[in-house]
Amino acid sequence: AYYSLETDRRLIESAEISAKSADQVLEATQGKYDQGLITEPVLLQAKQSKAQADFDLINARSNWEVDRLNLIEVIGARPESGLRVAPYDFSKMGRRLQEPLDHFVQSALAKKPDLLAKVAQAQAAEQNLRSAKANPLPKFSLKGTQSFQQFNTTLTGAEIRDVGLQFQNYGGSVNVEWPAFDGGIDRNKIKQAESSWRAANDAIIQARDHAIAEVWRSYTNAKTAIARRESAEQLVAASKASYDALFESFNLGRTSIQDVLTARSSLAQAMALHAKSDEAIAASLATLTYSSGQL
Repeated sequence: AYYSLETDRRLIESAEISAKSADQVLEATQGKYDQGLITEPVLLQAKQSKAQADFDLINARSNWEVDRLNLIEVIGARPESGLRVAPYDFSKMGRRLQEPLDHFVQSALAKKPDLLAKVAQAQAAEQNLRSAKANPLPKFSLKGTQSFQQFNTTLTGAEIRDVGLQFQNYGGSVNVEWPAFDGGIDRNKIKQAESSWRAANDAIIQARDHAIAEVWRSYTNAKTAIARRESAEQLVAASKASYDALFESFNLGRTSIQDVLTARSSLAQAMALHAKSDEAIAASLATLTYSSGQL
């Protein structure tokens, strides 16, 4: 919602510039028409272009208002609240990503939650396999005992007095358990544990390959978005130079109105592409951050 709102703001700026250029064309065309230098159909073409530019400006402002309300809803604010949005600017980013591809791949392998979950499942499966293999082995146990007995007798009126006996006993035992026949239960448990362990390791490989491919895809999209922004800047500069030259030529009576209107339309499209280029960069960088496990 934030990126859409900021893109709409830039589209409004582009639409305002386009509407201003349409005013210039219409003003120049009206002046030539008043002097009898052009026909009425030429003037109508200029008016049509001006009406289209005004419509595009209204549409851009409407889209901005809708996206503003969407952002307010996302952050949980009230619709009537004043919302000030900080702009983003990737013009200082340069022509390439600062970190190499391997940096994002290693980050994904170390931090991606779904991949880490697969590793944990494989470790648990390996532990179950070890337990299953250890179950048929002989089990040894040691047991020790100690006892103490005392017997005291006292007779009054007789010569025998205070006869006491004491006994102290110690004992120990060693137990060995080795199942001779279990009907193949242990063997089946080992097979099931091995199957689960293999499946868990295969899941790790698949998840790893998917994570690497996702990082590659996101990294490529980010590089492409940055390159497209540079191309959009060059396209805007070339389109503006072409429009300015044709408009000046039209004022001198050397160019038709169709050429000027075509150049103005191309300039408007170039500015719109440039306005959307930063949104593509932002979206691709967010995807790259997420795919590499940093978000």
